[in-house]
Amino acid sequence: MKIFNSRAFLFLAIGLLSLVCVNTQASEDSDRFPGRLIILSAGDFGVDDDLDRPTFVGIDYRSVPFSKWNLIPALGYVYKDGGAHYVFLDLRYDYWFSDNWVLIPSYGVGIYDRDSEVDLGGSLEFRAGLEISRQFDNNARAGLSIFHLSNGKVYGTNPGTEAIGVTVSIPIDR
Repeated sequence: MKIFNSRAFLFLAIGLLSLVCVNTQASEDSDRFPGRLIILSAGDFGVDDDLDRPTFVGIDYRSVPFSKWNLIPALGYVYKDGGAHYVFLDLRYDYWFSDNWVLIPSYGVGIYDRDSEVDLGGSLEFRAGLEISRQFDNNARAGLSIFHLSNGKVYGTNPGTEAIGVTVSIPIDR
């Protein structure tokens, strides 16, 4: 656990510093841009696995878009019932397909501290996700997300796992 705590703290500190330092210009489509968000999530971890304790909870901080592609940096934490932890940084993109519905692909990297049920082959794990959310008039969102964790064959074994859950996004800028 000490290795996880020191690595996770360093990862978290670097991530927070980079999120604070990014360009704070709003997206070109500012009517839809919700500002910074706190995202709460909960769901089923290890969807294809037969786990005794499959539930997870998570919290993400989503910053403002940067670059000409409007990429959105985010920092997150996931806790799986049974003791597994995952701290990550990722990039997201809001793809609007109607006035209130947004599809959010994401890709990132993080540090995973396993529990007795889910061994992903090592602590460095990549995260690929997809979320669909409805944005309300107050810029809050509710949605459904799925993500995959994998070490990308960095280690000798690469079992990977998936998670599915519900999300609630709370704007903190407005």
